[in-house]
Amino acid sequence: SGSGSLRGSPPKGRTATGPTSAGNNSGRDVDGVDENESVDGCRIVNAVFKKAGPMGFTLEDISARVRAENNKKDGADGDGDGEAEWSVSVMRLEREVLNRPGEAELLGVMAGDVLTAVNGCDLRCIGFKEVCGLLGESTFPRRLRFQRR
Repeated sequence: SGSGSLRGSPPKGRTATGPTSAGNNSGRDVDGVDENESVDGCRIVNAVFKKAGPMGFTLEDISARVRAENNKKDGADGDGDGEAEWSVSVMRLEREVLNRPGEAELLGVMAGDVLTAVNGCDLRCIGFKEVCGLLGESTFPRRLRFQRR
């Protein structure tokens, strides 16, 4: 995949939208968020967007950067080929109204989090454009899984 970014309201089919209701991120399971889960030393954030509306983040293609890091670590994705395992991360959080966090931020998502699954579909080794397509076509409630290093 080439490099690119996906803003909160790109052309139809390229992004998902989330709920407009306010959430509460206090470390317990709220609106589908459980920040206490951890896998291989990485925090997992599960965010459930229940209905259409702005999700509040911009995605970026990180496959080239991850591939370069893996090559330095001699294939850190476990298969020894140095390929990028994940291709999409949150570039920045968006706000619909000044001084009010967007939905993703309310659900515990942070800039730099890597998107690893959409509605249970593992995004490992899937390119940026394909991930954007999956995200845009996914049904509600939209369950996004992020990994934080």
